[in-house]
Amino acid sequence: MGLKQNLSDLLRIGDIKDAVIEIIEAKVQLKKIEIQEKAEEGISGLIYGILLASGALLCVIFALILLAYFLNQWLGEPWGYVINFAMAIIALVILKSQKIAIKAKIQEEIIKEMDSM
Repeated sequence: MGLKQNLSDLLRIGDIKDAVIEIIEAKVQLKKIEIQEKAEEGISGLIYGILLASGALLCVIFALILLAYFLNQWLGEPWGYVINFAMAIIALVILKSQKIAIKAKIQEEIIKEMDSM
């Protein structure tokens, strides 16, 4: 009777071990799926942002061309282009001087988005 009891206990331990292994494998698979979903959401958001930024850039370019045209009509031929060029240079200087703050803000937004996923 003692030998049968020991064998029975060993078989139950094996069943428990198999169940634990299955649970661990299921959790690993779940984590893989969650990571994949986060990556897909991040990539789709990145692509959407690139498309949106491209459209906005195109609108800005056409608005600057239109502004240059009106300034040329009002001030004379070269001045519309000169004023647009000067505004672009000023904008680039401002962006360059605020590089660290802009990068920090972008990193903060990325972290906030990743935490919310």
